[in-house]
Amino acid sequence: MNQTPSSVVVTARTLSLSQWQVWVIVAFVISCAYFSINLHLTQVQERNVDALLQQTSVLHRTVLNGSSEPSWLIHAAQLFPQIQHHVPPASEELRRPLEELTRRFSAGETIPDRQLIEVSRDLGGVVNELAALDASLQRQAGFATHYYYLSLIVLLLSSAGFVYWRYNLRAHSPLKLLLDDQFLFTNIPVAVSLSDANDRLLRTNKAFEKTTGFSGSELIGEQSVCDDSLEEQAAVEHMRTQLEEKGSWTGEYRMRCKDGSAHAEKVMRIGLKDSAANVQGYLTLSMEAATSDAEQRLMLWQAHHDNLTKLPNANLLNERLGRALQENKRGAVISIDLDNFKNVNDSLGHAGADRILIEAAHRIALCARESDTVARMGGDLFVIAATDMKDIAQAEQLARSIVEAFATSFAVEEGELFITSSCGVTIFPDDGATAGELLQKADAARLDAKARGGNQLKFFEEQMNIVAARRFELESNLRKAIAGQEFELHFQPIVDISKQEIYGAEALLRWRSPVLGMISPFEFIPVAEATGLIVDIGRWVVAEVQRYLKIWQTTIPGLRVSLNVSARQLVDEGDVEELLAALALQCSDQITVELTESALVQNEGNALQFLQGLRDINVRLALDDFGTGYSSVGYLRDYEFDVLKVDKSFIDGIDNSRDLGLVASIVAMGRILGMKVVAEGVEEADQLERLKRIGCDYVQGYHYSKPLPADEFEAFVLAFKDPQTHSEAATPTSVADIANQSG
Repeated sequence: MNQTPSSVVVTARTLSLSQWQVWVIVAFVISCAYFSINLHLTQVQERNVDALLQQTSVLHRTVLNGSSEPSWLIHAAQLFPQIQHHVPPASEELRRPLEELTRRFSAGETIPDRQLIEVSRDLGGVVNELAALDASLQRQAGFATHYYYLSLIVLLLSSAGFVYWRYNLRAHSPLKLLLDDQFLFTNIPVAVSLSDANDRLLRTNKAFEKTTGFSGSELIGEQSVCDDSLEEQAAVEHMRTQLEEKGSWTGEYRMRCKDGSAHAEKVMRIGLKDSAANVQGYLTLSMEAATSDAEQRLMLWQAHHDNLTKLPNANLLNERLGRALQENKRGAVISIDLDNFKNVNDSLGHAGADRILIEAAHRIALCARESDTVARMGGDLFVIAATDMKDIAQAEQLARSIVEAFATSFAVEEGELFITSSCGVTIFPDDGATAGELLQKADAARLDAKARGGNQLKFFEEQMNIVAARRFELESNLRKAIAGQEFELHFQPIVDISKQEIYGAEALLRWRSPVLGMISPFEFIPVAEATGLIVDIGRWVVAEVQRYLKIWQTTIPGLRVSLNVSARQLVDEGDVEELLAALALQCSDQITVELTESALVQNEGNALQFLQGLRDINVRLALDDFGTGYSSVGYLRDYEFDVLKVDKSFIDGIDNSRDLGLVASIVAMGRILGMKVVAEGVEEADQLERLKRIGCDYVQGYHYSKPLPADEFEAFVLAFKDPQTHSEAATPTSVADIANQSG
């Protein structure tokens, strides 16, 4: 009597839970369907907008070229309804000039250039709006895809949980439950298979058959399609061990297909046990949905195009360039990047920089021909593969048109922004037989154009390859130089003319590589600055200067040492703060920091912070290479320098009355502004005499000494003070003496 109600309760709970599980699965199926439909609609709209963008870009290019053919006007009229549908605000701007041109064309009137320019401008606005819409739809498609697969994974997990729940709740075989379950094998849009304890297949669904190419009848009773080849045996054994120990396994599973191929799938395998904990079979669920032909085409397109600009990417460029080389075509590869784009990224942020890149891509594409491939390689780097060119002049004309395309400012929220470009050009098959070789040489030419100030084009020359190889060699070894203690400081004395005393020294960096030998700073410093390694090297220089000043407090007390800070060290605010902290550690009142005008021009905001920080820790400031910049006098007014260093080029010509007058003016200006003046590069006694007559404070140069290693410098200073006691460090009096000393 008492058992019957208990049985009834259990049955009721079983029924209630079963309904709940079914509703959960149904809810996730609906969720998958919703996101699938949403994804499909978004992708269709994105493809329509992308196609319209391509057609509108071609139309814009045609109008820009000043075409007098009426066909473009007919094409514009055909495209206008789609433009109006997708970008209504931009279409309204285009409507009026388009209607006016259509009226003039119908009346047989000549179309004025002014109206062509107006239509071109409005078409450019349409292209920009369509590009922005295309990018937005791309993001929406990505969002929908993310949630579609998330819902799918949850559905798989829920299905697996449902199977376990039914198995634990009822005294039935899990294999029988799954074999009878039409829902699982009919509706789940991923590959599902059921196998027995010996891994022989009992059932598969349509998605599984589509993935492998096998039909259900071909597989039943056969061994699982898991790739158990000799190469995969270790992975298969690991999977089986995990199934035995944990009851389930998730990982990569190589699935054999009917055509003999094998491809990797992300799968979940679940061991199905009976009430006695004996394995009766395995349920295998793929973690990837079967894709439709449309989805596969979309994936293929995405694999060959840049998401931001919609241009071909490096994969497609290499494929087309390789095909052109195989067909023995003649053409050019043009490598393009934007000058100082990092500053744009820093000032506008990623979103603003992306808008600039989209507009830059549009400008470059408008310069190219229909047969050319314009690709974005990443960042601000673009490449054009131009095939079927008649001669080099055509390549030059194309590259020059790209440089000129950036003469017009970019519209940003703050107003206008001017960005220039650098182009490197290489010709095939003359310059190379492979895509990789041509791209490398085009990049070398582009870097040469950039090194010459940018905003220009440069054709590849073999010498560039030698320079590029040397640069790579230097960069590779330079990265190991600090850890390998390969740097050393040499010190060149700075002499007080009137007192004939050594006032201080300039610390100059030297690199003695065990692989490359002694490397000139004129060669390795530009590489260190370009790669950013100069930041770490600069911190090392500061620490070394402080170490030597500490040592020399007993032997040459009061000595002042100046060190150079490059523009690259002031780019990042964090680097500036670290540099100031390092300078403040010790002996800051004996250190002078030398800056060039270019360092101030390139990083005005951070430079101001740096100069104020130097004042706070009592570090003196010198303006190096004074007289070689465009506005040095203006910087003397804006910043409080302690020292002016007159460039060697003026000292070399000081026997000329004009140069002597210029140096005298600098000395007088320094005195009025309360600054000391150092003349660099003094090599002859008559130069020293002239500088003394015009009242120059200090001199530095080979007349007194070349830059010396620390121990030799210390001996030189002591000998300078007391020649009789320290006669082994005799003071050189001419360049010839120095040459003899150095061997």
